[in-house]
Formats: sequence, C-alpha cells, structure tokens
Amino acid sequence: MTSAQNRQRRTRHVNDVIDRALLQPTDAQLREAVRLRTTTSVPDLAERVRRRGALLARRQRAQRVEIQRARDDFILALYADATPAGWHTAWCDGSVAAERRAGAGIGGLVMDPEGRIVAQLARRVPDLAPFEAEIAALAETLRAARAQGAQRLRVYTDCDALVRAWQRRRDDPRLQAIATLAKGFRRMELRALPRLHNQPAHRLAKTGAPHERARADIEPADGAERAGGAGRVVPVDPAGRRILHVDMDAFFAAIELQRHPELSGRPLIIGGRGDPRERGVVSTASYEARRFGVYSGMPLRTALRRCPQAVFLPVDYETYAAVSARIKRILAAFTPNLEDAGIDEAFLDISAIPGPAEDVARAIKQRIREDTGLTCSVGIAPNKLLAKMASDLEKPDGLTILGEGDIKKRLWPLPVRKLWGVGPKTEQRLAGLGIATIGQLAQTPAAALVAQFGPAHGRTLRQSARGIDDSPLITHWEPKSLGRETTFQRDTGDWTRIRAALLALTRELVAHMQTERYLARNVTVKLRFADFDTHTHAVTLAAATDDPEPVTHAVLQCLKRFALIKKVRLIGVRLGGLTHAEAAPNV
Repeated sequence: MTSAQNRQRRTRHVNDVIDRALLQPTDAQLREAVRLRTTTSVPDLAERVRRRGALLARRQRAQRVEIQRARDDFILALYADATPAGWHTAWCDGSVAAERRAGAGIGGLVMDPEGRIVAQLARRVPDLAPFEAEIAALAETLRAARAQGAQRLRVYTDCDALVRAWQRRRDDPRLQAIATLAKGFRRMELRALPRLHNQPAHRLAKTGAPHERARADIEPADGAERAGGAGRVVPVDPAGRRILHVDMDAFFAAIELQRHPELSGRPLIIGGRGDPRERGVVSTASYEARRFGVYSGMPLRTALRRCPQAVFLPVDYETYAAVSARIKRILAAFTPNLEDAGIDEAFLDISAIPGPAEDVARAIKQRIREDTGLTCSVGIAPNKLLAKMASDLEKPDGLTILGEGDIKKRLWPLPVRKLWGVGPKTEQRLAGLGIATIGQLAQTPAAALVAQFGPAHGRTLRQSARGIDDSPLITHWEPKSLGRETTFQRDTGDWTRIRAALLALTRELVAHMQTERYLARNVTVKLRFADFDTHTHAVTLAAATDDPEPVTHAVLQCLKRFALIKKVRLIGVRLGGLTHAEAAPNV
C-alpha cells in the first residue's frame, strides 16, 4: 500500500471517529479521539471537528449549532430553532468524562442570548446513581446560569427521564432543590435535546467510512406502540450477515443489587410498589428467585407463595431507564445499525465491522461491564431470530454463536415455548396437535399449521422452527399511539376516584406527547372491570393537537359512555393517530 493510500485510509478513519463522537458523544469515542490526536499525525483535530460539525449541521438542517470543547470532550448540539431574544440556553449531562483519567462526572454549558459561552463546568461525581447525577448536573447548570444573571433560561438535556420527572415534579421529592433554584429565574424551561441527528440516513452523503451517516434513533417513545408505526430499516443482505443480540442479565435486579450488595445471593423480586400483598406483577426476578419458578409477568402474590423468603423491591423505572440509555450509547459506539428491542436488550448488525464477531461481542461485554458494572449475554447468528435464542442459551454472562448447522442439534430438542414468538396460548394450541418441541414443530406439515393458525402465522411458525428469518433491523420507530394504564389496588365503583385517575393519566400522556413533539387525533379510554370484562370508547378530535384542553374533554366524553354497573379494576388512556408537530399542517 502506498504512502498516499495510507494517508487516505488514516483520514477516513479519523473522520469516522470524529463523526461518531459528534453524533453520539460517549466517553469511549472521546477517548479514542484524544488518542488519535496524541498518537497520530492529526495536528488540526480541533479544526477538523469544527469543519465536520458544521457539515453535519447543514446536512441535518439545523438552524443553530453549538460545538464546544470541555476538557477532552467535543460537544455538538444541534437545535431545531434559534434561541429567542433575551433567553439564555444551557446544556447539562450527568454522564460526562470529567477528567482525563476519571470516570463518571457531571458537566454543563451556559450560553448567553447571543450564543456565547459564559459558563462551562465539569467535575467528578463517582458515588452518584445515574439519575441522581443528571439531577446534580442540572442543579450545577442552574447555579452557573444564575451567577451569569440569566433571567430566562432554557436547559437542554439528553436524559428524557429527567424531563418527564420535572413535568410531574410535585410527585418527586428528589427535584425539590431544582424547583427552588428555578424560582430564581423569571422563567425556566427544561427540554429534551432535539434528536436532529436521527434523521433518515439518505439525508447524509455516504462516504467510504461505514459510520459516516446519521445514527438511528435508539430510544422509542415510552409506551409507544411499534406495530403499524413508520420506521427505518437496515437492508437485509443474507450473504455474510452477522447479527448480535445483547440481553442484560436480570437487569432490574442487577441494578438493585448494586444499591443493596447485602442482598447478594438472596432471592430478589422487583415489581409494583414492592409489596407482594398488593396487586402488581413481577418485572424481574434474580436467578436465585427463578429457581423457585418465579418469572416476569407473574402476579406478585403468586411469586410470594412460590418464594416466601424472597426480598421484594419496588420498580424504579427512571433509574433503570437512565442505565439503559448509557448502555445503548455504548452499543451505538460500535455500529449505528442498532434496533432497540426493549429497556434491557438490543439487536446489532455488525456485518460491516471487520474482525471476528466473537471479538466484537467480547468488546461489547467488556465495555458494558467497565461502564456499568453489569453483565450481559450475547447471541451471535446470521439472523435476529437465532441471535435472540442464542443469547438465552448460556445465561448469565454468556456468549453463544449459533449457525444454521446448529439448529437441529441445539434448538430442536428445546420445548416449543422457547421459540421466539411462541406464547402460552400458542403453546397450548400446539400441544393440542401433539407438538411439544421445536423439532416437532419444524417437521410438522405446513398444511396442518396453516389449518390451525391461518396462512401467515402457520407458515411463520414452521419457518421459525427451522431457523429461517429474513426480518431486517428496524433502527427507528415512529409510534402510532401513546398509552398509559393503571390498576387500582382494590376494585372501585367510586366515579370520582376513577375520573381523577383518568385525568392524571391524561396529564402524563399530554406532557410526554408535547416533549416528543407529537400531535394526537384520536382518544381512547379503556375500563377493565372486576370480572376482567374489558370495554373501550373512543373519540376523534376535530384536528390533531397537543393541547390538553380538547384531549381532556374527549377523555371525559368517553368516560360518560361507560355504564358503571360493576366495580373497576383497571383504567387506561391512549392517544392515537400521532403525527409530528413539524409535519402537521398549520402548526
């Protein structure tokens, strides 16, 4: 290879690293950028960051761009709108690299109305939980802005959980200090950082480097439905396809064990409000509890009967979501071709990454362990189905490679319930056909399955049992609806209580919809009665909106249609027909 080719190859590599660091600034990528500056001949790294950041901003159609350097961190913020006159803006983060050799830290920037940096902060906070670190970063940023004389302040954060908590801050004592600081401003807004870098990949010019394109959105809206939503997919090329499924081990329980190491080795069950005498279901059970037959989705009371010696803890979803976001950022550092499959799992297409797939998997496992202290199991296969099943074969902390030649030996002897997509009802219907294992399902004539399950489902079951799956990775979802539900601890016939609970759910939904910049056209209310009889009523709004007044009015209209002749067990609200505020006419 000639010297000119070497320089060209090095340039592409440097540009690749810079783009990844700017689009998704994780600690690992920033350290790599620093190493490039110190160990390779890149004397103009800062200038190259500026040029490529400006290029990305133009491609993303951002109206305003901020590129700043805090110690060794290059920070890129793309804003959808220019700053209103007289407003200070700020950026805060509870997971930055505060020092060259340090790990966890908090940081922030404060800009005056002209966009000039007037305050910049970064310090270590090694003993704070992730969500507490986000709160600490926000507090430090507010103090810095107040010291600069800011009267009106708009703060951006990439922690959606913090934005949601702030919207319902009266219910969260952890935010009392933030509320006190906010009173020092004439007006203070906390907003989620616009994800302009998640625009469709065709808006970015493709170059020789595999990562020089927009990273896909890896955080689906909370409570969003995937079915029927618009999405972006990674094209399927069966030849040489390498898919990883990363599945965190007993995720909720593992985080709680970090908080309560004295519980190590004891059966631990996470669910509801942590009281097994109340209504609720198991969210996660530790492996010690699973030996007693406790599993996710089981009623807490049943779990208590099966494992009375277990320790029950309440669900702390905000903390789990914050850790999940850190993990997803780590995964996105390896490839932008990532499908978020849930709070504790994801698919990655690593076909374009050089080197053995198991080396990539080991690097992912090591990075997650170093950054979070948690373990994960990874499955490697030529498609999503086999990768998903492979990750479950050697839990916990497993790494399993499953090829087409392993299907008969490793999968066919397993119970049919182990097949991805087979639930208890399908398992029961298959048992009626005498099918108990995956192998028996694979060898069942297609006609018999089609007769029992219909053409689509019947053929899919048989193909899945044979390891056939050509489904693509879906890297971004546009939800078609957002919903919330709650179950009363005791069945109630109190109309006032039901109405109040529905209005509280509606306020949460509207606030979340406004944060994600969606508009809703349909409103649906669901009631499940004490005998599990479930009914719904829906209203179509005159126009798509995120205004709480017409949405609340529609919810109350739906509620009036129910005949309250039985006690109610569960209520729910769903906002459908979602469109983006930017795409809607006359908005």
